[in-house]
Amino acid sequence: MAHLDSSSWPSYAEIDPEYKKFLETAPRSDPLPSDPSRLTAMRVNMMMMQRKAPVQQIDRTGVAQTRDWIICRDGHSIPAAVYKPRTPTSGPMAVLFHGGGFVVGDPEMEAPAAVELVQNHSATVISVDYRVAPENPYPQAVNDGLDALIWV
Repeated sequence: MAHLDSSSWPSYAEIDPEYKKFLETAPRSDPLPSDPSRLTAMRVNMMMMQRKAPVQQIDRTGVAQTRDWIICRDGHSIPAAVYKPRTPTSGPMAVLFHGGGFVVGDPEMEAPAAVELVQNHSATVISVDYRVAPENPYPQAVNDGLDALIWV
């Protein structure tokens, strides 16, 4: 692999012309609310929609799931869903961080991916429930993620 020095880095920040055109014409979505009370309502609405949605049945054959707690650098504990093969193996370890832009989401969002990693790769998977903004401003979620990696 070729050595990449810092002089080439600016070229990686250039937006592809085709993608730039798409961004200029794509409809704009509403930004996340800056008022925490509206954000709380949005989170509740998202959870209600998830509960009303058809339940995605996940075949969890051969998968054991538990819950554990990760102690972070500031002494706060964050929950993590742990998925592993029911029969112990020496498979790989994977750490998942749920989507949601560091504002919404939870480890259960990643359950299908976690189960698939266990079943197809005999992996042990840790799905981390990091603290979200705006209640926990940057870099809290990133620190929680790093603390989870250290914990593993």
